[in-house]
Amino acid sequence: MTARALVGAGLLPTWGIHHRNQYNAYCLADDIMEPYRPMVDFHVRSSFWPDPPEELSTEEKKVFWSMATWDCQTAVGVRPLQQALSETASSLQQCFMKKREKIVLPDVITSL
Repeated sequence: MTARALVGAGLLPTWGIHHRNQYNAYCLADDIMEPYRPMVDFHVRSSFWPDPPEELSTEEKKVFWSMATWDCQTAVGVRPLQQALSETASSLQQCFMKKREKIVLPDVITSL
């Protein structure tokens, strides 16, 4: 989802800011997903704690497939996670173009 949002904003997901690895084709995607990681970790942990399965059932896999629609608090209100990622990617592109000074990040604590 993160790489898709970056490409949609006209950015290459391979050129990272903090992640650098010649064998990783998604360094920028790795950088941009970090602010969202606590939200995803929380949902995964609450879904599978305290007894994580050895194999995921079809129902459990649906949790991951529905991730794009999870509510995420942003500066302009609650958005689906996929849209919040797109807003972050677009704002990063605008920062690179010197059209804005700060990247738009989610309020992950409120999103939990």
